[in-house]
Amino acid sequence: MAAFKLLATLSLPYFVYGQGGVPAPSYLYPSCVHTGCGTSSCPSGLTLHIRTFEDTSGNFCGNRDSLVCCPFPTRSGSWVPTTPTDGHHTCPTSNPCPAQNQVLIYADPRGAGGNICLDPTPSSSYWYCEDQPVPNPVKSTGKYTYQGCYSDSSSARTLTGGSFTDYDKMTVEMCASKAAAAGATYFGVEYYGECYWGNSINSGSTQQDANLCTSWCAGNQQEACGGLTGQMGLYVNPSNVVPKEVGSYKTWVTQGCYSDSESARSLPNTYTAPSGTSMTVEVCCDAAAGFKYAAVEYGKECYYGNYLQPTASKQDSGCNMQCAGSPSELCGGGNRINLYLNNAYSQPASEKPSVGSFSSLGCYTDNGSARGLTAGSSKSSSMTVEKCVQLAAGYKYAAMEYSTECYWGNTLSSTSTQASGQCTMACGGDSSELCGDGNRMNVYLNKDYSDPSTTPPAVGSFTYLGCFVDDPASRVLPNQNQDTSMTVERCISLATAGNAKYAGLENGNQCFFGTNLTASGSDGCTKACAGNSAETCGGARRLAIYENKSYVDPGHSTTSKTTTVSSTSITSPTTVPSMSITSSTTVPPTPTVVPSIGSFSNTGCFFDQENPRVLVADSMSGDDMTVEKCTQFADDGAWQFAGVEFGIQCFVGNTLHGASASNPSDCNQACSGNPAEACGAGNRIGVYQDSDWVDPTADQLADVLQEYNSTLAQVLDAINDYKSHIQQLKDLRNQKKRSLNGRLAARQSQTETILLQEITNDANQLQVVRDLLDRAASNGNRLFLIGASEDIERPTSPLVTSDSLSQLREATQEASEVLSQVSDAATSDAESIASAESSGSGSPLLDLDGDLSAAGSAVSTIGKAGAATGAAVATGIFLTIATLFGIFHHGGGSTGPGITTIITPPESTTAVTTSSATSTTTTTCSPTQTPTPVVVLTTHDSTRDEYDALVNELKINDTTINQQMIFDSINFRALVAELDDCDVENLQGNKIVSTLSVNIDGEAETFANSPMDKRDSMLINVVGKRAIPGPSSKDLERNMTMFEKRYIPDPYRNLWVAGSLDNDAQRGYPYPFHLDWLTATWAQRGLTGSYLGFEHYLFEKGDTLPGVRVYVIDTGAKLDHDDLAGRIATSYDATQNPPVQGVTDTDGHGTCMSSCVGGAFAGSFKQASIVPIKFMVNGGIAPTLADALRAIATALNDKAQSGVQAGVLSMSFGFQVADLRVAAGQPENTVDPFADLLQRIEQANIVAVASGGNYKEHDLFDRTPRKNGGADTAMIVVGAADHTSNRWAESTYIDSSGKNILSIYAIGQYVMCAGIGYTNGYARNTGSSPATAQVAGIVAMYLAKGLTTVPNAKAYLLQEARRLKGGNWPNDGEGAPAGEGPPRAGVDWQIPCQEENPPQATQPPYERPEDVYYADEYSVSITTYDDSKLGCVKPIP
Repeated sequence: MAAFKLLATLSLPYFVYGQGGVPAPSYLYPSCVHTGCGTSSCPSGLTLHIRTFEDTSGNFCGNRDSLVCCPFPTRSGSWVPTTPTDGHHTCPTSNPCPAQNQVLIYADPRGAGGNICLDPTPSSSYWYCEDQPVPNPVKSTGKYTYQGCYSDSSSARTLTGGSFTDYDKMTVEMCASKAAAAGATYFGVEYYGECYWGNSINSGSTQQDANLCTSWCAGNQQEACGGLTGQMGLYVNPSNVVPKEVGSYKTWVTQGCYSDSESARSLPNTYTAPSGTSMTVEVCCDAAAGFKYAAVEYGKECYYGNYLQPTASKQDSGCNMQCAGSPSELCGGGNRINLYLNNAYSQPASEKPSVGSFSSLGCYTDNGSARGLTAGSSKSSSMTVEKCVQLAAGYKYAAMEYSTECYWGNTLSSTSTQASGQCTMACGGDSSELCGDGNRMNVYLNKDYSDPSTTPPAVGSFTYLGCFVDDPASRVLPNQNQDTSMTVERCISLATAGNAKYAGLENGNQCFFGTNLTASGSDGCTKACAGNSAETCGGARRLAIYENKSYVDPGHSTTSKTTTVSSTSITSPTTVPSMSITSSTTVPPTPTVVPSIGSFSNTGCFFDQENPRVLVADSMSGDDMTVEKCTQFADDGAWQFAGVEFGIQCFVGNTLHGASASNPSDCNQACSGNPAEACGAGNRIGVYQDSDWVDPTADQLADVLQEYNSTLAQVLDAINDYKSHIQQLKDLRNQKKRSLNGRLAARQSQTETILLQEITNDANQLQVVRDLLDRAASNGNRLFLIGASEDIERPTSPLVTSDSLSQLREATQEASEVLSQVSDAATSDAESIASAESSGSGSPLLDLDGDLSAAGSAVSTIGKAGAATGAAVATGIFLTIATLFGIFHHGGGSTGPGITTIITPPESTTAVTTSSATSTTTTTCSPTQTPTPVVVLTTHDSTRDEYDALVNELKINDTTINQQMIFDSINFRALVAELDDCDVENLQGNKIVSTLSVNIDGEAETFANSPMDKRDSMLINVVGKRAIPGPSSKDLERNMTMFEKRYIPDPYRNLWVAGSLDNDAQRGYPYPFHLDWLTATWAQRGLTGSYLGFEHYLFEKGDTLPGVRVYVIDTGAKLDHDDLAGRIATSYDATQNPPVQGVTDTDGHGTCMSSCVGGAFAGSFKQASIVPIKFMVNGGIAPTLADALRAIATALNDKAQSGVQAGVLSMSFGFQVADLRVAAGQPENTVDPFADLLQRIEQANIVAVASGGNYKEHDLFDRTPRKNGGADTAMIVVGAADHTSNRWAESTYIDSSGKNILSIYAIGQYVMCAGIGYTNGYARNTGSSPATAQVAGIVAMYLAKGLTTVPNAKAYLLQEARRLKGGNWPNDGEGAPAGEGPPRAGVDWQIPCQEENPPQATQPPYERPEDVYYADEYSVSITTYDDSKLGCVKPIP
């Protein structure tokens, strides 16, 4: 027989069969038929697959055809000729088919010995090739899902639990059946017909390219059964696998579970696995190779990057989803990522985009013999971009080169050209920054620089003198004024008023003035005036000074005072003119040695040489060198000595190395920046020594830390004052939005004016403490820098370690940065306030949220000061300062207020605090989160004294308490305080604290467009948000007449039927349909037999029944609405603290809910006694958690005070549980306050009824209070049904808890209820809110009529629902609990009757109505009459 075999991959050599007439194996072509010689067509149902020249025994057929027919569809193919050699040719050892998607299926002629092919014709022989479709893996079968393509080996099987083979009929389903019967977690298929299974995967098996597992199954060519060269298609039963976090993989280590958000991803890059590759931790980490972070999310997503967004926070829960490619691994969850850190990652040096006013221009060429920048240079092993631009302050350009070099100037040489990508060396002082390369420099442009081409004009008798150095610790001019609208004219006016000779402007908004001037000339006066950007008002620590030429000394009217200026040649890069306070002679002055500059005094002239230098610590050079510039350079670096040499060079250090005195006259070369000054000479250095310089002792280091600590405490007070005023202003403005009371609004406006003035004062105070902190930081860092210097001859090593120096630098820098952010925000606020006042434009527009964020971040970063008594331990920057203080404070005794001696390093969990009186060991906690408003709920059995003690403790610790909620009569107490994670940790141990929850906003969204819009679970679902028209609106033309007809024959009950006289054909059904559905005979699908044919709502009519109150927590209610007349027992506004009686409703949602509970037209229980409780203004302003707790406490308090027997609580809101958690590791039972409150509600004999939510993608278990429902709880959770009795498409139903949280459905689609436009206006509402209110009414009716009790109310409700509507409702789909779905609400007012073969009740037609908006209210009138003509009908099954 001719040889044939289907080959699935090109790498597998073809097979030759038929030697000696042996037929080919049957598994090659299952169910094929070989017809024999002389056949021209295939049998019916089979398709021609091969034409051969042999019969079934392998005998040659001559010119007659022999066919192989198979049950395969016809596929395209081609005959491909091969070239014969002397009538024979050698069979190929690889596939000869021309296209890569084709496979060899037939070799002709038969091979002799398996490698020689006989040519049946003289001219040629053929290969037959056909297109081979690539089968896809079966995605799932039964409980198993496809995990991917994995390696396998006969010597080390991937799965070892069992196996079987069937090369004729193997399918994926067949193998799955075998694995399921064995109870196996995994199974795999490969090589056409092999099946393996087991409960674990061999650790040596790895995921392979998906294309290697595309060999078809022997029993179904459309399915893939792994590969042919050691690849297995692997399947898993996820329900058998408990996923675990992968601890590490290669160089990656887990960091735990973190939050994520679609709108703000925690990592910037997304990796999408190629088709056929399922996600695993390993796949994601391999894709993120070279990056710092990798993260897996939602089972199948992968993200990576080098920067983790600050919005990502560590979570205790939520990472619970199996990886799609490995169910044994955790791959995050919904908005949760499993985060991994790459330990092999190293931060590459990168170009810093900008530093201060300097912005990068990129990489440029340089030349050692012709520098690109020539004004000055410096070389330091600790060079950074920041250090270089500081040296270049006042110049146009700064450049870093060869890692340690810095150059600056105002002109970039034309010989320097751009050299993109050629600057690759890291800075000597910061390996993350680029600092040029060999003859390559990173160039930065000073955007504040402008050409010093003009001299500022005189202002009156004041003329510009120049730019001078100023020091906050020792001001050049004593009198100061700060103004956000500062100008040159304003400052001179202040100086004139103060009879001052000099006026100086600094930093754009400061003015100084005085009579005496002793200062060093400088540059850097480049900052525009705050009040006139066309003028220059000095710079940072640079004074632009004007002199009053008409000044007369009051005590010496004929003699002018002397001005002492240390530099006689001063140039400003922007507006300072070239000036010279020298003789007018044209003969160059003879340079003289400057005897002293500030605290630096000349100590003589010394020999120097290139190696070794006299001063070795640092150096700089430039064509503008002066003694002032060099000594300033030394002072900035806290060096003891400064030396000038060769006219252009400056060297600094703390020790004169091998210094040998030279003749003082040898140092006679003029300074390049001031020819009147001597700057050493060739190999001669003029040395200056700082008389203020000291090598500090430990006590001196401790003293500067104490000074800084005290200043930092002042800073914290100033920030907290500002934060408090901003928070008060925000709260006030929110209240003003809600206020409709004119007198209250006026008082609020007065309060706002006071707060705005306080904020302006805060801005000024923040600027003052900012200067104080800068001074304290400068003093501290200077002494620490000296203490760490190795350029000092000491008997021991430096007192300050490099770690201590870095800690102080980082702490002071961080404090300065956060204070600057707050100070800048406050200054911006003050400017906006001043602008609004001057323009009369009303309330200034302030970024209050941004201000609070900046202040909160600063408070968290600075932390809390420790107490010497050990009562509190320092956190944040205070902790760093306290730790350093503990190292250097050896004198014993009291450490002073606000600082703690901590012996252990900052990361330690134990700190030893000491004072003169006590020694206490306490546990430290460094907060990782900004203080956040947290709701603290105390336990139900705590006392008022215990609560007051808790409040006092918080106040002692300077904790901000925003509000307190106290209902002593029911033992309910809660407060809202600004807490960080350390505060929470401390409070968790307090016996009277029940729960601690972030005071988040509820999800308050309205259906602003169409009723079919998806909205979240706050369920504020009034259709539309347009303004309510007046009584003249055309909406009054929309009207409906409702009938109420009494059913006379029943003598025992006052039964009435409510319905609509208008069939409302435009909308397809009569109203009120949601009530019809509860009692109409046609809607009772669970009943059998005959009943009076009530088509509409059946109810009892009469006064409200005492003993039960329904508390509707919502947006209030329109109390004068016709539908609520006589039904409101009382009402409370819980948006006020404490709550007050009386409510309004500007939103409409609350009015609708009260209407659905007990309205005359829309209510399910028309004898209800309703108590509306307002806890939010409208759906656009979300209620906070505290608002919800206050509202529930109000209901509990009313229940206790009113003396009613029972109550029902209707709640249509939700809070996301994950967002309530204050800190990672917080115990689960302390997070959700509703778990506690629901117990109190039940104990108060109240039934809690909560909405299920309006987002089909949400999980019922993710939001509270509904998450506390379930089959074993008393709370009723309600979903929304549509008019076909099925779940409304958007109603939430997914329940990951498995507790059967959702209890029941009621109609929630297009429910007509009371509106707020008119006293008789009604509008449509869609969602689970109206369904919830209806169920609350039904429960209240059962309680009021004595049909059930509070503990049994839920069971009775569900029992009646199943009896009336049936119990065979299917579950709601994937994600719903298994088994029967929740029942549909029904009310038993049915009246049996006797009639043979009664007709079936007629259900009203239903069509989806047009979208009806909030403004389109119906007016409803009600007519009543008696009617007893009803026939017998059967309910619709």
